[in-house]
Amino acid sequence: MRQKAYIPAAILEVSPISLPPVQTLALKEHARNLAKDLGFLDSGFVDLRQIPQNQDMLRYIEEKRHGEMGWLEQSMPIRANPAQTIGLHFPSALMLSYSYFHPQNLLSKKRNGISIYAQGRDYHKVLEPKLKQIGTTLSTKVSGLKTRWYTDTGPISEKLLAQAAGLGWIGKSTNLISRHHGSWFFLACILLNVELTDYTPHANHCGTCVRCIQHCPTNAITDSHKLDARLCLSYQSIEKRSGSEPELMAMGTYIYGCDDCQTICPYNRFAKISHETQFLAKEKYSPKWYASLGEEEFLTEFSGSPIRRIGFESFMRNLILNLSKQSEWPIQEIVQVLKNHKDTRVRELARQHL
Repeated sequence: MRQKAYIPAAILEVSPISLPPVQTLALKEHARNLAKDLGFLDSGFVDLRQIPQNQDMLRYIEEKRHGEMGWLEQSMPIRANPAQTIGLHFPSALMLSYSYFHPQNLLSKKRNGISIYAQGRDYHKVLEPKLKQIGTTLSTKVSGLKTRWYTDTGPISEKLLAQAAGLGWIGKSTNLISRHHGSWFFLACILLNVELTDYTPHANHCGTCVRCIQHCPTNAITDSHKLDARLCLSYQSIEKRSGSEPELMAMGTYIYGCDDCQTICPYNRFAKISHETQFLAKEKYSPKWYASLGEEEFLTEFSGSPIRRIGFESFMRNLILNLSKQSEWPIQEIVQVLKNHKDTRVRELARQHL
């Protein structure tokens, strides 16, 4: 039985408005210019009322491929059917992409085992002030205009809406891909309670390429456009609250996240280098350094980083489970540090798995 869609009160309290065509065009141009000035890679508008219900997303939940992500199951009726939920209150959305790609981070992840997007500062802390600035500025320019902004923080399927807004297509890896920018970018959404008519979904350009499917270390991409999160290393190392599974973690080379399906994507040769230096890798990040941290040090050192959200014990567990796959790390030295760690939980994990 499918769940009822529970729409947040902040959305339910808003009613849509209409604008004259000239004012609508001016609003779009102003929004695009603001986004460009704030460093966004691309922007596009979409009429949420024209997006059909996405059956694939609903099946994803019915087949339990979301694993322990209960928040995703709860919000999926909204994510998969924006026309009959959010679209009744905010008919339109401004979709945005923001590059986080730095070439040196590709090398850093081999040294430190961290997914590229998490090498630097938490993207929420970087993007949310920019989204607020755009939303607030637009609201002050147009009487009655209301906005809500999200970047992986609300009941929004950013990939679905971004595809409908023409920013790219959802590839076989289930990542959004742009012919001009690759996939090394974050997505953000600003809901608008104004009626627009934009709906320009991007054509799919994956063709016969299956590199992402073949390159996935755990075979989590079970078919084209079909991901089983339970097998995905990003899910295992970040979202799985009951603890990452040793057999799966040992298949990859990551402590936090996984980039393999993006690293292999041919469109990422067109990736645009980010101008945001806050996304650059931290030089101190290394397995030897991780192993020396206590819980308080972990919380302090990873303040402002997305890594902090999984907590000390989960991070150290991931480190321990991944050691056997690392050929460039001083394994024996790290093992000894972990087996004699000042934290009892870390010592027990190390002695159990190493």
